[in-house]
Amino acid sequence: MTPTCPYCQQQAELVGGAAIYPHRQDLADKRLWNCAPCGAYVGCHDGTETPLGRLANAELREQLEVARAIIEPIATCEPTDVDPIHKRVRYVDVQMNRTEIAAMQAWLDAMTKETTNG
Repeated sequence: MTPTCPYCQQQAELVGGAAIYPHRQDLADKRLWNCAPCGAYVGCHDGTETPLGRLANAELREQLEVARAIIEPIATCEPTDVDPIHKRVRYVDVQMNRTEIAAMQAWLDAMTKETTNG
């Protein structure tokens, strides 16, 4: 089933990795769903045409890069029994890898509310 772009409601097109990453020869054989009108795309599970999540535009991809830069050092540190932030980060990381990158934005919004209200 062809995914619909959540930004412009157009049908995405299945393309090879070279269409999105022309400078990355190592990704040339990857499959991605691409929405040409708005530049949103998402990769596919290896060996399938099944999207890894939903299409992400440039703004969402940029937010994900910032979030990963913050979270990855925490997620790879040694956890302790009294480290609820580490447990939360690991949970979000697992969920994000299994579902879609938009989960990260919701988590960041919740963390921002906790920080400013608490």
